Amino acid sequence: MENVFIFSMIDAATTENFKTSIENGYDLEEVLHFVEDEIQKEKFREFYPDRKCYLWGEQEKNGANRSKWKTITEGDLLLGYREGLIVSTSYVLAKMDNPSLAIKVWGKYEEDPFRLMLFMTKPYLCKIKIVPQMFKYLDPEYTGFTKLNQENLKNIILHYGSLDEFTKFALGQDFPFSLRHSL
Repeated sequence: MENVFIFSMIDAATTENFKTSIENGYDLEEVLHFVEDEIQKEKFREFYPDRKCYLWGEQEKNGANRSKWKTITEGDLLLGYREGLIVSTSYVLAKMDNPSLAIKVWGKYEEDPFRLMLFMTKPYLCKIKIVPQMFKYLDPEYTGFTKLNQENLKNIILHYGSLDEFTKFALGQDFPFSLRHSL
């Protein structure tokens, strides 16, 4: 079964990381310098034919994030969260643990680098307020890196049939602007 993971922007550094690698996308050629496996390089070229890739990185946080990151698989839904809003939706294409690439993309931080990387489909950027009607699917607030609990995931599948339908209808990708849960 596919899962849902939520990453949150809780400070200036993570907000800037979002702009750098998700809103603007990142130069694929820069990333490929850090990928040694030729098969993996070819997959990235197929994923990103316009040569702009979209990625997010998490710090290990003494192993707390690594255990969640290890459970992520291709096709999992990835939601960006900031201040009560879902700000992006995408699907995981690949993951990579690469501290050198993390430093190249997001710079060096006092704590560990944002090395636990997720490569994703081109994100749908949005500002969808999490309203009480959505609480059976999403929590009202998120901090850090979170795997959506099984009860909420079951509710999504029960009411929408799939994660794709959930993103289309509950998160506004196919709804007219006037009917969205947006600001």
